[in-house]
Amino acid sequence: KVTAPNTPGEYTAQFRMETADGKRFGHKYWVTVCVSPFPAPTHFKAMAMDFLADPEVVETLQAELPDIIMEIRQGKKMAAIVASLIKKYPSFDKHPFVAMLKPYLKTLESFMGDQIAALLKMSSLMPVHK
Repeated sequence: KVTAPNTPGEYTAQFRMETADGKRFGHKYWVTVCVSPFPAPTHFKAMAMDFLADPEVVETLQAELPDIIMEIRQGKKMAAIVASLIKKYPSFDKHPFVAMLKPYLKTLESFMGDQIAALLKMSSLMPVHK
């Protein structure tokens, strides 16, 4: 059984067959494992779903959403918005989903820009119901 390390990088190990009394025999087998800093899509989705399954997280995000949208409209960067949320709600920082996303927020900023702009445009076109 091979267990990959948690730290991203490339790892190489060698193995040999061994008798019950510990004597090695046969050829050496080399294994190289590449540990990605980003989780597999299924793991990423599971982490996100776990984060959003927490009623306290959902309630907090729902309460903060108007302010988040306002900050986005004012041009505030996602990394800064997330940092202010974490400062206000330190328990968010302990969640694996948030911890995994934090290093990528600046990279995701440009990707998300078009999606957020489209969402804001659609929301500004929608009638307000009172």
